[in-house]
Amino acid sequence: MKHWMSLALCLAFLPAIAMAGPSSKDVLEETLYQDFKQTVLSSDNFKINMNSGFTSFEQKLFVDAIWDLADEGDMGAVKALDSLNTAHYDLSEKLRVGILRIKYKRALLLPESLTAELVAELEKPQSDKKVVYLLAAYEQDLSGAGHASLIELAKKHPEYFDVAEDQ
Repeated sequence: MKHWMSLALCLAFLPAIAMAGPSSKDVLEETLYQDFKQTVLSSDNFKINMNSGFTSFEQKLFVDAIWDLADEGDMGAVKALDSLNTAHYDLSEKLRVGILRIKYKRALLLPESLTAELVAELEKPQSDKKVVYLLAAYEQDLSGAGHASLIELAKKHPEYFDVAEDQ
């Protein structure tokens, strides 16, 4: 009888224990992120083909890795922004790279093609929330770079004020 009770107790808590650990998605995300950071750190001459073939998930992690390294003061990551081609990236990731370029003085303003994409997106009745949130969060950087018109378009979306009020 004692053995059955022990087994029942183990089986009762086993799902809770399994759920407490990191999920495979979390492990994959952290592994990819660290791999991307290492790739950027180990590249003296940023000739890595990180331009196309990325999923949205991978694009975000790659830009996160560059962003974090740049914020940590790694000049190699900042230099990597110069040769990064985002033509096949999602709009929000293109915008994040553009913001980084402005923030670290790698560009004076967003490229015209990106600005046109952003205008088209912001003129939709339901714009991508992530794009609106990014524009709200980096309003000062973008306005300082001469993109006040993008900020005004973003302000037409109620999501803009969610971020503005939080700050």
